[in-house]
Amino acid sequence: MIVLFNNVKSPRMILPKERLHYYIEYAQHLGQQVASCTIEDVDFDAQIIQAEVYDGEWCRQSIPFPPLLLNENCVVPSQSAHPEEDLRLQQVIPHFFHLIDDKYVLQQKLEDAGSWGTLFIPTERLTGFDPFLTQLKKHNVIVLKPTNASKGTGIYKITKAAGVGYSVTIQDQRHIYTYQQLRKLILSLVEQGNYIIQPFVTSRMASGETFHLRTHLVRDASGQWTMLASIADVAKKGRFITNLSGYKTERADAFLQSLHPEGTFMHRALVEQSLLLAKAIDALYPFTLPELALDFALDETCALRFFEANTGPEIIAYKEEREQRRAEALIPFADAVSQAIAGVPIEQRFGRYFKVGQ
Repeated sequence: MIVLFNNVKSPRMILPKERLHYYIEYAQHLGQQVASCTIEDVDFDAQIIQAEVYDGEWCRQSIPFPPLLLNENCVVPSQSAHPEEDLRLQQVIPHFFHLIDDKYVLQQKLEDAGSWGTLFIPTERLTGFDPFLTQLKKHNVIVLKPTNASKGTGIYKITKAAGVGYSVTIQDQRHIYTYQQLRKLILSLVEQGNYIIQPFVTSRMASGETFHLRTHLVRDASGQWTMLASIADVAKKGRFITNLSGYKTERADAFLQSLHPEGTFMHRALVEQSLLLAKAIDALYPFTLPELALDFALDETCALRFFEANTGPEIIAYKEEREQRRAEALIPFADAVSQAIAGVPIEQRFGRYFKVGQ
């Protein structure tokens, strides 16, 4: 049985309808059922879950603890309404889908683990105003962004303005700050404790629009990484942030072919780099990562530059196709992981992570 879990609300009520539909459809293809539950449905003493099970319609029934939970959480256990129970559940039943480190920590781990050439943008934590000024003088144009998921919010592009002052672009709105105003802004971001500083790297079309490339990878039934989709998000003209509302999305292969004579080669390099990164990121953690989204820039030399990785990417573009292909890959992989774990005596599963696949 494929059991969906969320520590806030029943997954069947909050998941996109396309995702839930293809979960059910492909589970049925495998002769499986789909169940949905929250932490309040879990009886630790009896080792049962009062789950909602889909059998033509959703019906409440008691099921034994499954080998695996598909973790569709909105928040980490420590921030949930039942933190102790959520953490206990992770120890009792292995979870499928895990959070990974933030932008800064992940990049440091990857750089420590191997050589990546120019793929990574030089990144430092924002620790004070003087170090900020040093970086601004060194790179001329810099970007400040939160290390956690931002969806385009809280990002600042800063450069020295012509004449007196500093140009500060926030959410694509340009402002001129005095030295004191800039110092106040930087110190307020330092206090938040989650900001990084990078030289400004962007991808621009000949017509001036900014874009970024995203690859979406999943594991197939044998645990091998496979490319689900590669897309290009294009911002409205004048914007430097591409993941805000109002952008358009194109398939990356066709987009790159229209952008550059070597577009086919560039797309092949994007796919190959993504597969290498997915394997490297998965190797950093004791648990199995079944899905990743990777974001890249294509700089002025047409070199790929890595922005960030996400484990629970929101699917907006080409939703029907991607959700179907995602389910066709991940449900068999989850089933294979479940079968592997089911072969381990239950008393030996507690508190363990399970690595499955390559």
